[in-house]
Amino acid sequence: QDRRRACLGVLARAAAVRRAERRLPMAELVLQARAARVTTSRQQLQDLNECLGTVRAAQQRLVATVREAGQAAIRADDLGRRFGLTNAVPCVGTDLQGQCQLLGDAREARALIPGAQSVIARLAGEKASIELELVTLRARCQALAGAPHQLGQAERACERARARVARLAQQAARSDEIARAHEALS
Repeated sequence: QDRRRACLGVLARAAAVRRAERRLPMAELVLQARAARVTTSRQQLQDLNECLGTVRAAQQRLVATVREAGQAAIRADDLGRRFGLTNAVPCVGTDLQGQCQLLGDAREARALIPGAQSVIARLAGEKASIELELVTLRARCQALAGAPHQLGQAERACERARARVARLAQQAARSDEIARAHEALS
């Protein structure tokens, strides 16, 4: 009677074991899908970190470009001031003005002004390009901003799926026990 009760107790779990055997393949597929989602989320997090690093680098380039443009503007102003001395001397408009050695620096400044202005224009173009790049990068970072949260959710879901597969596999492994109990009972 004890042996019969033990066999009936094992057979009472037969429905749960069969259900576990049926559900185990689907649970394994779910686990694979969730593991893939974890991998994707980790890649997105890595992309976010790279994007943030690129934003910092672009911001540093922007600061350097603005600083260089400021220095170029100061130099252009200085050249303009030096060239302006040619009109402030008493010999303005005479033949002596072109020959005056004291105004040599001012005449030199006249030749350098176009170069300084082209440097300012180039730096303004670089600044605009970097600002446009920053807008694009910030939009990309914003799109990836949820990556840490998504990774956490994906890891928790994957862990739940892994636990479910382990539980179903453990139940499905009892099918031999049920077969032996069925033989013993018969």
